[in-house]
Amino acid sequence: MIFREVEDRDLIAKARQGDVEAYNLLVSRWEKRIFNYLLRLVSNREDALDLSQETFLKALKYRDKFADATNLKAWLYTIMKNTFINSYRRSVKTRQIITQTDDMSLVRPAAGRNGPDAQSQINHKEITKAINALEDDY
Repeated sequence: MIFREVEDRDLIAKARQGDVEAYNLLVSRWEKRIFNYLLRLVSNREDALDLSQETFLKALKYRDKFADATNLKAWLYTIMKNTFINSYRRSVKTRQIITQTDDMSLVRPAAGRNGPDAQSQINHKEITKAINALEDDY
C-alpha cells in the first residue's frame, strides 16, 4: 500500500510537469472507483460517466493546486463531490424553471444545447399540426 502511494506521488510530480502518460496512468488507477461511486449517487450510467470525466478534467486543470502532503484519494473525491453538487444544483434549477411556468414555449433549452434536436422539431411540428386541425369547440 505504501509503495502505491509513493508511485502515485511520483506520477503526480510527472503529471505536474506535463507528462501525459503519467496523468493517464493516474486516471486509469482511479477512474473505476470514481465512476462506481458516482453511479451510486446518480443511478444513471451516462451521467456518472460525464461527472467522472469532468472530475478528471478538473483534476488535470488544477493539478498545481494539489498539495504534496495531501492524500490523492481525498483530493479526487473532493473534486468529485463538488462536481456532483454543482451538477445537482444545475439540474434542480432547470426543473424549477420548467415547473414555474405553464406555457412550455417560455422554457429555454438547457445550457450547452444549441436548440432542439431534429426529432424534437418534428414532434413539435406534428403536435402543432394536430392542434390546428382540432375543431374550435375543443
